[in-house]
Amino acid sequence: MPDGIKFLDEAPVAPQVDAETVPVSFVVIAAESDAHYVIDLLKTIPPKSEVIILWNKRGDDGSVVHRKDVTFANGTIIRYYATQWQELDFSQLRNTAIGLASREWIMWLDADDRLLIHQHGFFTGKLLEYPPGIGGLICGCVGIQPDPRPGRAQEGAARYHVPHIRLIRNGYGFRFTGRAHEQIGWAVQEQAFMMVECSLIVHHVGYETDADTMRGKLERNLAGVSAEYLNATDPERKKFWAEMMRREASNIHNYKGS
Repeated sequence: MPDGIKFLDEAPVAPQVDAETVPVSFVVIAAESDAHYVIDLLKTIPPKSEVIILWNKRGDDGSVVHRKDVTFANGTIIRYYATQWQELDFSQLRNTAIGLASREWIMWLDADDRLLIHQHGFFTGKLLEYPPGIGGLICGCVGIQPDPRPGRAQEGAARYHVPHIRLIRNGYGFRFTGRAHEQIGWAVQEQAFMMVECSLIVHHVGYETDADTMRGKLERNLAGVSAEYLNATDPERKKFWAEMMRREASNIHNYKGS
């Protein structure tokens, strides 16, 4: 068994508790290098939720191994899996996690995402009011990207707010496409479901890092979206991937020589 997320590996397996549950499975993917983010993410998850964690270590057997279930004192159930895939394909990882979710709604998260504690009531309140024709909810993803130029990390930092379809209904076969900057909205639209904006905010902290790490992430993303562009046959999707290529290449240029 490969090294894993230490605090989950060492946590005792507690019995599941009978309690009113949040109707959401939070699905989380964590690369080997990002496992340290997970504990802070879990602190922001609403009580009585289900959390699916896929922790990926590079390998070539494509395995998905259930390591354990852990129940926290607040009633949240962590279902913890290890995967070993050589190529990092974000859609493949997310779709595997989605297939393991059991609750009415699914919210996808990265290990370096954070929810806002004061919005926990949304998951047992407003979320229950959406009619069946709503298949996806668009949240705001916010964060800071430091300026890569020496001495200007904070002064020239870019603050971003990007709309993301983060919540989808479970059980309708909605799946991601794309190796990087993966999309699930197309799958929702293809089944004639609606997508609407909601008030939820996701704080992404993964770009608050050093220039070398950030450049590596951008280069990884560029390779993924370039492959999608080359394989795309639908004109609108090809246009989308072309824009993603342009954006990632521009960002990488900003980090050259930083």
